[in-house]
Amino acid sequence: MLKVLDKKNEINLKELKHNSTEYLHLLIELLKISFKLSDLLVNDPSIYFKNEENHLDYLNANFLNDEEFLYDLAKNYKKDTILNNNKLLNDYIHLDYDDLETDSEIPNPMFKSDTVYHNCTDKDGNACSFINSVYFSFGSAIIIPDRGFTVNNRGGNFNCNRKSKNCIGPSKRSYHTIIPGMITSCDSSSEGEPIDQLYSTYGIMGGYNQPQAHVQVFLNMVLFGMNPQQALDAPRFSMESHPDFTKTDYKLGSDGPASTHRTFVNIESVSSEAIEGLKALGHNIEPLTGNHRFSVCGRGQIIKKLHSDDAGHVLFAGGSDFRGDGAAVPQI
Repeated sequence: MLKVLDKKNEINLKELKHNSTEYLHLLIELLKISFKLSDLLVNDPSIYFKNEENHLDYLNANFLNDEEFLYDLAKNYKKDTILNNNKLLNDYIHLDYDDLETDSEIPNPMFKSDTVYHNCTDKDGNACSFINSVYFSFGSAIIIPDRGFTVNNRGGNFNCNRKSKNCIGPSKRSYHTIIPGMITSCDSSSEGEPIDQLYSTYGIMGGYNQPQAHVQVFLNMVLFGMNPQQALDAPRFSMESHPDFTKTDYKLGSDGPASTHRTFVNIESVSSEAIEGLKALGHNIEPLTGNHRFSVCGRGQIIKKLHSDDAGHVLFAGGSDFRGDGAAVPQI
């Protein structure tokens, strides 16, 4: 949506100031649209599509790459006010909320994760982005005999609403927030064919914070020219469902940032002018201080490809988030 708005001259990405009111408002609002869409569409298709009545056009993932559809979504963004979560996407997703069960509650608290992310590259330019999570506490508390590790409990993101696509069920995969990231850029081969080249392997942990932090860190590198360490160190925001609605959401049970009537925005040390500007637009803002921000805004690792020559030599740069206990380690 960012790319489409920029292409349509609705915004000018290159003129936006890093972590300004305008920039933060734009990202927050577009992320709200994205999270609302994921609440409605993310499910296990192998289960949901068994029912032929569910073969609706809007559930075909190909439409997510359609520029005009993305532009229609992005046009919901308003520069001078926040989006109404109650009405968000109602024109695009035909879902009768009144037909869903009203006594469904979210079965688990948010942002209690025990996640490990690591990435690596080699001298030939290959890269790996890997993430593992037991979710919170000790996961399922089921320990594999003689192996010493626990089974995860990512099923915690199911909900108990029997009319929801993401309702808990046997042999079914749940909505989850595990996102190992990889960025590629499209170059041309000697024959003129498009080929994907590695730009960066990266990931930022932290529940629903993951896609939010991915967007911010990606833009820090690509739009603002930061190196991997600078991109991770820069202040971030992290949206969550509003604490006044912690028990129930839009009857879908995801507990994502756009799943409640209001979205709550935690934000690190940006300028007071930016914070006051966001509040004036209607955002619910909570400035983060102390160690609390380390868990809310996630912890990330980046390896970025800087250069490769005709002899096959590859140069990388790495960064490790000061919010966590990781490290960027070269091996020579």
